[in-house]
Amino acid sequence: MGGAAPAGIGQRNGTRLTGAARASLWHAFGDGTEVTFADLSGTNAVFFGSGLGGTWVQLGLDASMAISDTVSLFASGDYEVRVDSEQGHAIGGRIGVSSVGE
Repeated sequence: MGGAAPAGIGQRNGTRLTGAARASLWHAFGDGTEVTFADLSGTNAVFFGSGLGGTWVQLGLDASMAISDTVSLFASGDYEVRVDSEQGHAIGGRIGVSSVGE
C-alpha cells in the first residue's frame, strides 16, 4: 500500500523541475527468496537467500529537471525501516541522466 504527492515548478528560462514524495507500507509473506548462481557449465554453484519477511515502511523523494527537450537529470532517494518486532533499516538512491530519442 502506498501513495505519492507530486509537484512541479516552471522556471523563467523554460526548464521544469518536478518532484514527488512517496510513502509505502510493505509486508512480505513467506520465508523470502533464494537464488543460485553458477558458471556456464553449471558447476561452482553459489546460493544467495534474501529472508526479507516482516513489515516495513519506505519513504522516498524523487526529483527531475529537464535541461533540454530530450535530456533530463534525475535523483531519487529512499529510507526503509522495519515496523514489526524485528529491527533494521536501509537507505538507497539513484542519480542519472535520461535521454529520449526523436
